[in-house]
Amino acid sequence: MSTAVTALELGRPCGAVPGRTSNAANAGCARLIRDYGASLIATSSDIVYL
Repeated sequence: MSTAVTALELGRPCGAVPGRTSNAANAGCARLIRDYGASLIATSSDIVYL
């Protein structure tokens, strides 16, 4: 999380692959997308657009 947030603050592309939102283990990805503007990675083709 720290590395991803730092990368986003530096303007570097960062993506997150979310899991089920009901699982607490996936909270970090959801937070990166929601609060820090990380790109949502839903399919392998989404990586190309980072």
